[in-house]
Amino acid sequence: MKGSRRPPPAASPPPHRPVPDQSRPSLHPMPLPPPPALPSALPWDRPAWLTLDGPTLLANVERAGAAEAYLDLRSPLLEKAWRRLEEDLRRRGCRGYLAARPLFPPFDPREPDGWDRVLAPPCPAAGLEEGLRAGFTLTVGHVSEAIILSNAAQALDRRCGVLVRLRHPDLMADPGPTGALSVLEVLPRLPMLEMVGFFLDQPFETRQQCDSFARALTRTLGDHRTLEAVGGEGGPLPARLQARRVIGARVLGLGEEPGEPWPATLSLEGWGVPLAARESGLTVGIDLGFAHGLPRQPGTTVFVEHHPALVVAVEERRTVLRMEARPTLPSPWRVLLLGGAGAGGVVAPSDWPGEGLLPMLEGLARDCPLYFTGEQAP
Repeated sequence: MKGSRRPPPAASPPPHRPVPDQSRPSLHPMPLPPPPALPSALPWDRPAWLTLDGPTLLANVERAGAAEAYLDLRSPLLEKAWRRLEEDLRRRGCRGYLAARPLFPPFDPREPDGWDRVLAPPCPAAGLEEGLRAGFTLTVGHVSEAIILSNAAQALDRRCGVLVRLRHPDLMADPGPTGALSVLEVLPRLPMLEMVGFFLDQPFETRQQCDSFARALTRTLGDHRTLEAVGGEGGPLPARLQARRVIGARVLGLGEEPGEPWPATLSLEGWGVPLAARESGLTVGIDLGFAHGLPRQPGTTVFVEHHPALVVAVEERRTVLRMEARPTLPSPWRVLLLGGAGAGGVVAPSDWPGEGLLPMLEGLARDCPLYFTGEQAP
């Protein structure tokens, strides 16, 4: 109709805006707080760490007789030290190393050249081919191992040096497939294997043992060349065997061998947190216990930020300390469990009961950071 007006269009509803669900956590990650303010960058997210004194270790290696020696890198501590001190150890005359497995993949450019490498026993059958591919001298202690290794060497068209495992100097003691004489008899008939010597589990004790061994060896191998004897230090050797010294964990200086102690090379530290404050003092906990290898007996004095603290309980995965007063620094606190020097306190290996420190430290070396003296954590 003329003059009529249309009604204005209805206003559109406002856009729907969902109300945030306060019951759900935000999907945006919360920023981490900064690590504790410390005088040096230490592994704040690890319960413990090890520090190695490189110069002292090298001096101990020289004392052990490094010329033409093999390093026993079955020790996780020595393996990590070798990776950092390889050139220094080579300059001191070390010739090669023993390992429980190849330390690098085949043709890895990171592997240092010029080291004799021996795969030490015992080794699973599958590990023999891995060692063969990596260019190791392999140790066989079973007739079946020798046959498996020969088959693998033929398949790869690669000759392999072999050490025969000698569990005891008496060749006649074990006539079975694990006896050294049984392995010696089968080796000349196996293609692609070249016998280079023996791996000695223990030293020869008498000249009579040496002479008997030499005669049996001549009957089996004929007029053979000089062979290596890897390990077995401390005793005489049969004719035409050349000793190859093995340097092991004794150079760490943990004081577990008789005689004059070797200088210590390792310190062990961890983080301590306050547990309870009493009139009698403060109790502190560290996340290491007898499951990690700490001796169960209490009574050892350690140092919390340079203040003495007494071990009062060693639990499965925690150790409890008692000290007289709270350190002035904020927690967590550095706890010195082994090593140290000067006014900061010293915890010697002999301060801990028993003789289990080496297995403990070897186990911790697999999981905890290892630094060198004067080095800061990244």
